[in-house]
Amino acid sequence: MLVYEYRIHLPLTQLEYKIGYIYSVMKTSASETGGGEGIQMLESKPCFEGRYRKNAYFLREKAPPITRHFIPGGEKFLHLVEESWSTHPTGEAVLTTPTFMKDKFYIKIQTLVQEEKKAEENVFKLRGDDLKRRVVKDLDIADISQVRPEDYSREEDPSLFRSEGRGKGRHHRGPLQSGWLEAQMDHHVLVYKLVTCHFQRADVQARVESKVQECAARVLNVLHRRTFCWMDEWADLTHPELIIIEKELKKEIEKFMTTKPVRGTFL
Repeated sequence: MLVYEYRIHLPLTQLEYKIGYIYSVMKTSASETGGGEGIQMLESKPCFEGRYRKNAYFLREKAPPITRHFIPGGEKFLHLVEESWSTHPTGEAVLTTPTFMKDKFYIKIQTLVQEEKKAEENVFKLRGDDLKRRVVKDLDIADISQVRPEDYSREEDPSLFRSEGRGKGRHHRGPLQSGWLEAQMDHHVLVYKLVTCHFQRADVQARVESKVQECAARVLNVLHRRTFCWMDEWADLTHPELIIIEKELKKEIEKFMTTKPVRGTFL
């Protein structure tokens, strides 16, 4: 079992991050769906003081090569099911493969968002072996060296982007130059993502779990870079408006699955 704690800083408020991240995930999901691969939005409903979502992912060409060997005979896709519970500033998501591996494979992602610049050493209160095996990795959204060439876009580069300042009470933000984390900022959130991967097959366990964490770092970095750079698109949105967009997008994505070619790079 591999446990990685990713830490991502953004010059946003708690509410801005909540709106911006949901928006970025939805827009990215649409752009990554086509040719039978991508996301199927199954369910979205209120739960507790947040929202429950259930999605399915179908991967073939974009699945990591090592995982293609474990696609059951007769099936064309690696089929993942994600259930998530978002109760901002906390959240949890669990991904499983219902058609094979059963409880022998899962990915759990726990989220905590704080308006702090200084990181807590054990914010998830891990104990024993979980704390010993945890690896901490900082993701800097403005550091181009952390971005794969195929994921890079000038329009999604926080070191180049400058917000137009639209939205109530908002000011221009960006670009995020070298040393931006040490600069004085009016708003700041630190996002913690604890990703636990379990793959119970001794011969390839280490390789698969390592690949999952590599993919997790890649996806989280891209999504948070987009959250910042798409700021002027989501700045005036409210959470109820996001839910309406989500319902409309669900219909669009269903069409994209068959009408668009395989596209995107990582989902």
